[in-house]
Amino acid sequence: MEGLSLERTFTGHDSVVNSVAYAPGMKQAFSGGSDGSLMLWNFRPQLRSYRLRGHSGAVTSIAVSPDEGLVVSASIDHTIRLWTPSVKGTCNMFKAHAGSVLSVDFSDCAGMLLSSGSDKMVKLWDITGAKSGKRPTFLWCIRAHNNWVRSVHLSQGSLRVASGGDDKLVKVWDTKTCKEISCFSDHSKPVKTVRFDPLSGVCVASGSEDGTISLGDFRSKQIVQHYALKTHASVNCIRFHPSGNYLLVSSHFHILYLI
Repeated sequence: MEGLSLERTFTGHDSVVNSVAYAPGMKQAFSGGSDGSLMLWNFRPQLRSYRLRGHSGAVTSIAVSPDEGLVVSASIDHTIRLWTPSVKGTCNMFKAHAGSVLSVDFSDCAGMLLSSGSDKMVKLWDITGAKSGKRPTFLWCIRAHNNWVRSVHLSQGSLRVASGGDDKLVKVWDTKTCKEISCFSDHSKPVKTVRFDPLSGVCVASGSEDGTISLGDFRSKQIVQHYALKTHASVNCIRFHPSGNYLLVSSHFHILYLI
């Protein structure tokens, strides 16, 4: 990690920052916090930043659509908000789960939205027309885990869904049949983050509170790689490099790892 330097610092949240996301064009960043607000940060210093308010509880997860036309925020207030990232900050709000919404993810075509929550459910929504105010259409729901579902991710082409939860399991689902394809039980504590590899899409990486990262092949239903952080700190987030050769890992002790 040599050669890295801090370029800018953004301040504006009144509490813990829970989730961050880049716009695909890399001209803006977004963050969601326990203060219930979504912040839009412009990288050009001459452009101001914006605070988008609406949630009555902490924002747990955010994501930016591939076309940059929408930003989604999930909250413990049981709702999801689809924002148009502009000065007006207009949004399309709907109640998504019977509990806290913990994770959201856009499909790569920007036509679908995936969500999960403390109600143990994973849900898929059709958000075509959301920019013009059309209400999202519910497509299907899976009782995916026996406890809170902390993280979900759609594969390229939206063929599969990966989910990880407090039951310590990582599961892969077929989006057309809603059937479970594979289940991994390599972690000893709750799974906080899951991600498909960006190239083949046949492996899913997971990070857990037990301080480990696993990579499982859902075709063979085998764990192909397993890493343990020396600090044993909880793994909060993992992201693949676009090449698929590296994993960036954030942990509970303010440390980033490149694997």
